[in-house]
Amino acid sequence: IIGVLPLLFFRFDDFRPQIFTFIFVPLVLYVIERFMTNERAGEKTSRGLFFLAPMLMLLWANLHGGFILGVGIFVLYWMSAWVARKRKLDALTDESYRRLVKLSLLSVGAALLNPAGFNAIWSIFTPNNIYDTPCVILRMIIAKVLKIGFV
Repeated sequence: IIGVLPLLFFRFDDFRPQIFTFIFVPLVLYVIERFMTNERAGEKTSRGLFFLAPMLMLLWANLHGGFILGVGIFVLYWMSAWVARKRKLDALTDESYRRLVKLSLLSVGAALLNPAGFNAIWSIFTPNNIYDTPCVILRMIIAKVLKIGFV
């Protein structure tokens, strides 16, 4: 599916920054699911996979305001692991749970490294948000490199 997503660029006659959210949601879900699968199996997650999520969030936050979905994904995974621990269900070990919390905090923290900083989260929900303005330059560069139109 991820390989086909870039073809969505051709569906529009101009550059649509929402495409980044279409690409990053499955990528973030894949990374966190892989992390959870490894941890539940008792295997230690590789450093590359552990630092891929924050890098994805950093890139996503600087390309499109839809990164808030990624923040929500990490919060939901963390909350579900917390509830599983409290109810003594198929929960992660203490060490795995700490790694999940660390991964979530690193990823959400990386998402805050954007031109608008912490205000990016709040401004997404306002009309004429300030978060869009700093990202326009980055989008224009990408559009120029990909040689596609930009509105």
